[in-house]
Parts: sequence; C-alpha cells; structure tokens
Amino acid sequence: MMHKKIAVTLPADLLSRMERERRAVKLNRSAFVTKSIALFLGIDTSVDQKWIKKYGPIYKALGEEDKMLSKEMMSIAKKTIPKDF
Repeated sequence: MMHKKIAVTLPADLLSRMERERRAVKLNRSAFVTKSIALFLGIDTSVDQKWIKKYGPIYKALGEEDKMLSKEMMSIAKKTIPKDF
C-alpha cells in the first residue's frame, strides 16, 4: 500500500481530544487518523478491542438511561394527555 503525506489543520480543542484518545489506545497520530477515517467511511469495520472496552460501557449506560427516560416520559404523558387525544 502506498502512503502519502497530507497537512491538516484542526481546532485546538479537537486536536487535544484526539491526542488524549490516541494515547489511550496507544496509536501514533498517523495510525489513529487512518483508523478513524477508515471507520468513518465504513472501509474498516473492525473495531479495536481496547476501544470496545473503553467505550462499550458508556454506550450501554446511555442506552439504559434512554430507556429509563422514555418510561418516565410515557408515565407523565399517560397522566397529563387526555385519553381522547
């Protein structure tokens, strides 16, 4: 595979976040950006197990929170919306 260099300008806060994340998953910048773009484009559907371990519980918790909020909203709606609505 042939590689080419590019120059990219990023907002400072995005670069800081990228640096934290790439260090956490122990990738160099080129590998991190390459993997990120490939995943975004759907070219590489494999997900690093470190990423699953790190972010999986977050997405699971968000899903559980969404379910809880939905139940609460339905409960409130049943009490406040007229039955003939």
